[in-house]
Amino acid sequence: MHKILIIEDTEDVRHNIQEILELQNFKTIVAENGRIGVDLAMKEYPDLIISDISMPEMDGYQVLATLRQHPETAMTPLIFLTAQSIHQDRRQGMELGANDYLTKPFTCDELLNAVRTQLERSEIVMKHYFNRHQEYQTFNKKIQNLHTFNQTKDRIFASFTTELRQTVTKINVALTTIQSLPDGTIRDRHLEILRAECQQEIKLLNEVESLHKFLTPDNVSFLKQFNLLTSGEN
Repeated sequence: MHKILIIEDTEDVRHNIQEILELQNFKTIVAENGRIGVDLAMKEYPDLIISDISMPEMDGYQVLATLRQHPETAMTPLIFLTAQSIHQDRRQGMELGANDYLTKPFTCDELLNAVRTQLERSEIVMKHYFNRHQEYQTFNKKIQNLHTFNQTKDRIFASFTTELRQTVTKINVALTTIQSLPDGTIRDRHLEILRAECQQEIKLLNEVESLHKFLTPDNVSFLKQFNLLTSGEN
């Protein structure tokens, strides 16, 4: 059920508008002046506002200007009620962001047509905004996944680099030792250690190649979801 705020200082007019709308199953909120209307709009967040222009406390233009300054009501459609059709008044209202005008006296059909038109337009705008927001959320999630992927990839390959350096160091030590040894059992044992270290290095290199193919933003997010990858935070 759509909620409509009626801001009108003339009681009879306010009551008539309220009655017409409620007969069409609209929920209504009423305010007898602009200041009360702004307070209700900020509290109730109506789907549509119908506001007179000439009112005490705050006129319709001040109401509209105030509401357009707040994100919560900046897009709320507003229909102005005016006792006379003056081009300058309409121009001022449109510049402030009014959506439509109804000139008093207006018929029941004119009121309902204006209300339904603005509600339909508002729903289209909100649907478009929602779709764009969903697209933004999806895009933002991809960016976050990519950021996580890059961090995880850098951390993993830094770990591999460290291990490879350690392996190369061991090989260098083994080579230096072997060069100073005479032929025999001890030399053969060091050669065996050297071969083992070489195999370990080859294994690490193969693992790096396999991991490079496996690591994607989606795979990293999946692995982190099940704590299969550490966050790298201390």
